[in-house]
Amino acid sequence: RRAARLELARALLGVVGLPLRLCWFGLTRRRWKRRLAVHLNDPSPALEAPPLPARVSFPDRPLRFCLSCGETSSAGHAARVAEALREVCREAGAPPPELFGLGPAALNEAGVECIVDPTAAATMGGQGVFKEIPFYLDVMEAAAQSFADRRPDAFVPVDAPALHVPLARIARRYGVPTVHMVAPQYWAWGPWRTAAYRK
Repeated sequence: RRAARLELARALLGVVGLPLRLCWFGLTRRRWKRRLAVHLNDPSPALEAPPLPARVSFPDRPLRFCLSCGETSSAGHAARVAEALREVCREAGAPPPELFGLGPAALNEAGVECIVDPTAAATMGGQGVFKEIPFYLDVMEAAAQSFADRRPDAFVPVDAPALHVPLARIARRYGVPTVHMVAPQYWAWGPWRTAAYRK
């Protein structure tokens, strides 16, 4: 509960500090645009994923993964990740992974035990956000409890950075590594967020 409330306090402070941040960004916008142009004009190819080791050792117990969808449209991606994780474990002769998380019925149908559905109160923009705070606080508390009790090997959120960045911070508190699938795009996100996101 404390971890979830800390994230709520951080979000509320972010709302209060937003006007100052926007003013600062307005004053430094040219510098940010130049930095972005350097990256966009760089002809070097995008970084490739590092090669997987030839032999991966698996623990004797089943691997545990927490998957999360903040939007109904993400469930298909998460379901494919769940199937790929099962396939990798099957090919390696490891026990099937334990898959649980946050998501709609479609994720549950893909064999992921859903502890809560954050899409049940999904809002766009600023519409109805404040009246949904208790709901999202419950979602964060349920996630924090699952990180504490189940100690997943990885947290795999799909899209929805407004929900998943706070959840990733909570996961980090419990020593759970995060692999954000469909991460926020650098060009469309507030540049001041990138340093915190990198952590």
